Amino acid sequence: MLRKQVLEKEIKLDSLQNMERILALHEPEELQALLTGEKSIEQLEPQLHGQAVIDHVDLKTIFTKVDLDKASVKDLKLIQTPEGNLGLSFQIANEMKNDSLSGVAEVALITRDGKLLDARAPMEDVAFSIQRYRSIEAVFPLPQGFEMADLYALRLALITQDGATVFSQTYPISTILGDK
Repeated sequence: MLRKQVLEKEIKLDSLQNMERILALHEPEELQALLTGEKSIEQLEPQLHGQAVIDHVDLKTIFTKVDLDKASVKDLKLIQTPEGNLGLSFQIANEMKNDSLSGVAEVALITRDGKLLDARAPMEDVAFSIQRYRSIEAVFPLPQGFEMADLYALRLALITQDGATVFSQTYPISTILGDK
């Protein structure tokens, strides 16, 4: 419960910080472009710092939460193994009392500059068929050319066998990072 409140507060803080960055622009044309979706904050912010403009990032795709009350996720932890791989563990609980739940947990990593990277977790580690709950543990390589410091968040989606997303949420790495 406390973890959920912290996560909600962190998301609100990120939103407020983005609003602060928007207001710092003080350029009516740029603010209008941002508000109409023509440009993202990431495209406009470099103008404040003299940096190169990065590609457009669709934050709605990355941060939209889906929860159909069919499954829940608890105890999500991410570690970096001594070999440099990433280890992910969590519990899936089936919230449908009379039905089983089958599907796959899809994992994606989001970099600090907004790139969405597919985490290549072995299918046998992320596939599930459950009545009540199941522990998931998967080890997958850190995407080539990236370090832990490059990662901002992990996106976890539970996809049923018929392709429906019953749960999807983005977790900032700082809230789920555990010990080795």
